[in-house]
Amino acid sequence: IFDYVEHMNLSAQLFIEVKQQSLLAQYNQMAGKKAFESIAYDNALYYFDKAEGFLIAEPWQSQYELTFEIKIAQARLFYLTLAYSQVDDLFHLLSVKAKNITDKVSIYKIQILSLIAQNKMQEALSLGIDILNELDISLPQDKNIGGYYLNVEQYYKKSEIKKLIDLPKMSNEQHLLALDILNAIQTPAYLVSPDAFIKVIYASIELCFKSGMCALSGKIFSSHALLLCGAFNQFNEGLEFIELAKKLNEKYTSPLYRIEIDFTANASVMHWNKHINNTLKPLEQNFYQGMECGNVEYAFHSALFYCFYNLFSGKPLTNVDAKFIKYTQIMRDKKQDYHLTLAQVLHQYSLNLMQNTASPMLLQGDVFNEEKMLPVLNETNNITTLFAYYFAKMSLAYKFGDFTCARKYLDNAKHYSSAVVSLYHFGEFFFEAALVLSAI
Repeated sequence: IFDYVEHMNLSAQLFIEVKQQSLLAQYNQMAGKKAFESIAYDNALYYFDKAEGFLIAEPWQSQYELTFEIKIAQARLFYLTLAYSQVDDLFHLLSVKAKNITDKVSIYKIQILSLIAQNKMQEALSLGIDILNELDISLPQDKNIGGYYLNVEQYYKKSEIKKLIDLPKMSNEQHLLALDILNAIQTPAYLVSPDAFIKVIYASIELCFKSGMCALSGKIFSSHALLLCGAFNQFNEGLEFIELAKKLNEKYTSPLYRIEIDFTANASVMHWNKHINNTLKPLEQNFYQGMECGNVEYAFHSALFYCFYNLFSGKPLTNVDAKFIKYTQIMRDKKQDYHLTLAQVLHQYSLNLMQNTASPMLLQGDVFNEEKMLPVLNETNNITTLFAYYFAKMSLAYKFGDFTCARKYLDNAKHYSSAVVSLYHFGEFFFEAALVLSAI
C-alpha cells in the first residue's frame, strides 16, 4: 500500500486538476493507519500530514469524519512520540470541533494520558471528571468513602466470584465511553488522593455490575482486587478477582488492557500472597510488552515497580543499581517525569547504602538532590513520591543510628502512607517503623 500511495502522491497534480484530491486524502489516511499499526510512528505522521494537506477547502463542513479521523490520529501519534505541546494544541481544536460525545471523549482521553506523562496529575483528574459529567456519570460524594466502598459487595457472593464472567455484555455506548475515561483517570486519582481513587473504582465497578461486562471490566476488577488486598485485607478474594480479570481479558480480548491487569496483579496483589521475587520477571516483561503494544503509561509503571521490588527483594545492591540506571535512562529518554523522579528517590537511597559518604542520611548525590527536589514535590503535592522520600529518610536514619531523626521521618511518611496501601513498600515501611519505635 505504501508504494501505491507514493505513486498517487507523485501524480497529485493530476488528481487535483480533475477535482479528485479527496481520494489522495483517503489513501494517505489508509497508509497512515497501516504505518501506525506497524508501530512506524514517523511514517504514520508523514502520511497523516499528507492526508491533511489533500483535504478540500472547509473540510470540517464537507468532510467532517475524514478530517476528524486524521486529526485524532495525529494527536495519538504526538502523544506516543512525546510531542505533548502539539497534543495540547489539537485538544483545544478538536474539543471544539467534535460533533458528538464519542469524538469528544476520544480527544479528552488522549489529553488525559498526555497530562499524566507530564506529571500533571490534578489537571488530568479534573479533565476526566469534566467529561464524565457530560456523560452523566458522577463519582460518589460520601465523605467516608473507605467505609462506603464495600457496598459493592451487594452485587456478588464471595463464594461465586468466578461466575461473574457470565454477566451480560455491556452494550450502552455512553457507559462504555464513561468506563474508558474512568480507567484513564485511575492513575492520577491514585496519585492525587486515596479517596479519589476509591471513588473512581467504585463508580467503575458499579457501572460494570449495572450495565454489563466489556473489555475494560477485567482492568476494573483488577483494581478492585488491589483495594481488597491493600485497604481491606481480603487477600484471597483479591486473588480470585485477579483470576477473574484475566479470564475476562481472554473473553473480551485486549492486549492493551492485559498490560494493565498484569501490572496491577504483580505490583499490588501477588506480593500479599507470594514472595516478592515472583513479581520481578513478570513486571520486567510487562514493560517490554507494554511498549510493544503502545501502552506507554503502564509499561513505565511496570519498569518503575520492577526497580522498586528488585531493591526490596534483597538482590545485591550492585544489581539494583544496574537496573535503576538502565530503566531511569529510558524514562529520561521518553520524558516520563513522574516515573523518573520517583525512581530517582529510591535509587539514591540504594546508592547511600552502597557508598561511603560524609552525610549518608542526605538524599543528595549523583541521581537525586533533596535540597532542589523537595520543594517541588511539596508544591505539586506528589504524595507517592513524598512517601518514598520520607520512608527512605527514615530508613537511612535508622540504619545509621539517628533514631530521633528516624522517628521524625516516620511521622512524615505515615502522613502519606495511605497513598501506597496496596504496594509492597507499604508493608516494608511499617516493618521498619516498628524497628524505629523499638529503638527509642
